[in-house]
Amino acid sequence: IVAAPIPTGLCRALESGAEQLRSCRVFGYEMPPLILVASILIFALFAVSLLWLLRQPLELQTGLQIAVKAVNASKDAIEKESDLEPIRKALESHPSTQTAWRSFEATLLQPGEHGKNFEATQPAETGLPRSRLIDENMAGSFFALVPGTLTGLGLLMTFVAILDGLSHVTVTAEMDVQGIGGLINGLSGKFFSSITSVFCAVTFVLAERALLYGPEKLYRELARSLNTRLKLRTAEQMLAELLK
Repeated sequence: IVAAPIPTGLCRALESGAEQLRSCRVFGYEMPPLILVASILIFALFAVSLLWLLRQPLELQTGLQIAVKAVNASKDAIEKESDLEPIRKALESHPSTQTAWRSFEATLLQPGEHGKNFEATQPAETGLPRSRLIDENMAGSFFALVPGTLTGLGLLMTFVAILDGLSHVTVTAEMDVQGIGGLINGLSGKFFSSITSVFCAVTFVLAERALLYGPEKLYRELARSLNTRLKLRTAEQMLAELLK
């Protein structure tokens, strides 16, 4: 085996018989260049997805914080239009809460229709569902694909590297095995892409759960505050009053 020097000092050329094998040494492990390149690309995809994931919950949390602050600053009971206006302004000021609030506000009963205060015809958890305030403001379908995609790519590259090593193994009529060096050399390094992908996938899932904790906590506080300030009057109650 002859080591061929290269400028970077990471890769060396291995020559065995008529075969030319190349391997890279990373963290003390020898691996095919394909595995190294695949690992870098997997980590790059993980980094880009994580940056996108970091941005969206922060924007959503900002909008929910504004909404919660406005609702908590209002009276215990929303009696007139001037009491509702600060809440309306706060919820419509941020894109993440604007559409959901307009749909919920359309279901409110005005003062004088059935009582002296603004009343809700449905709980805030129904009128302002989590799916509209959180899920629709995040690329949930894309983020759900990231862990599986990262893991699949890592395993695929590992299998490709092993398959490439096996393709050079031959057995002659004299039962002389040739090309086994290409399979054995750097065998442990062939799993580097799999380890990288699994690490990135687990880290991404944990980061997603941690980043969503803040918005979900604010959403629950927003729903609880609205339910406190808006008396619930269901369709069944209104029907019973009409019949009475």
